[in-house]
Amino acid sequence: EVELSGDEEFLEKYPHHLSGGEAQRVAIARALVLDPKLIIADEPTSALDASVQAKILRLFLDLQEQRGLALFLITHDIALARKVSDRMAVMLKGNIVEEGPTNEVVYNPLHPYTKCLIEAAPSLSKEVGTGSRTENCAENREAVALSSATTGSQSCPFIKRCPQPLPRCFQEKPGLKACSVHRVACFRRVQD
Repeated sequence: EVELSGDEEFLEKYPHHLSGGEAQRVAIARALVLDPKLIIADEPTSALDASVQAKILRLFLDLQEQRGLALFLITHDIALARKVSDRMAVMLKGNIVEEGPTNEVVYNPLHPYTKCLIEAAPSLSKEVGTGSRTENCAENREAVALSSATTGSQSCPFIKRCPQPLPRCFQEKPGLKACSVHRVACFRRVQD
């Protein structure tokens, strides 16, 4: 089911003798033994070459379809997440800053951090048609200087890099609020 060789030679290999793709397939097979309804995959394709990465993603998609599995994918690669997810949550410093249907988050990002992630993925930023990185993701020098002295755990987690912080952003952390069909934690995007 996970496309591993069942021959004796393979079965006698030690973990450190497996390729990256084989090791991931073994990990997936171990998880499937319990017949789960949900698989949590933390960076399942990191350190794999593009062809092996594509095969592992295809395997996850096939397993979702065949077994009715839910997949909770944790990744820093927003382009990868877009390929395999229906919903997406973007996290920054342990806080969800934007969440919603994947296409809505990617094609209509509301949080400046989400915009920066998209712009950092060259293939995705070309497809989505975002502005130049210096225009949308440059550090706001004045905000950095001001925030370094005044920010703490109660301020917005993106305050030091936000191109347009509001005074309120320095004093309190925005919560997730409904906006369009997804939710965003940004005072500029959501009016109370």
